[in-house]
Amino acid sequence: MFCWRCTNVLGITVVYVTHDQGEALTASDRVAVCSNDGRIQQLAPPAVLYEQPENSFVAGFIGRNNALPGTITSLDGDTATVRLGNGETISATAVAIRENGQATLVSIRPERIEFKPEMMPPGAI
Repeated sequence: MFCWRCTNVLGITVVYVTHDQGEALTASDRVAVCSNDGRIQQLAPPAVLYEQPENSFVAGFIGRNNALPGTITSLDGDTATVRLGNGETISATAVAIRENGQATLVSIRPERIEFKPEMMPPGAI
């Protein structure tokens, strides 16, 4: 469920509730993403919700993404190194990560994926 606050030119705050993500993300200056139990999971401008979700609920709720399961192998500030199921390691922005060894999901938006044939092993294509 979405609750959104939209401030118009008169300085009036309007609270509007909708389940239409497109409507909420395009017509508001702040959006609250609520879980099924009515708790606010994140309150932020639409671009922040999309690019920097605070948890997996918000990441999965806003837009589309691909979730890759993995395990945290190291933390360095806001960056986590994650070992994926196939043994590869990647760097990702750390969100709600507490410790090494923790299971996690790496969320990747489809528009962020690049196909680079030159990086593929011989015979993979």
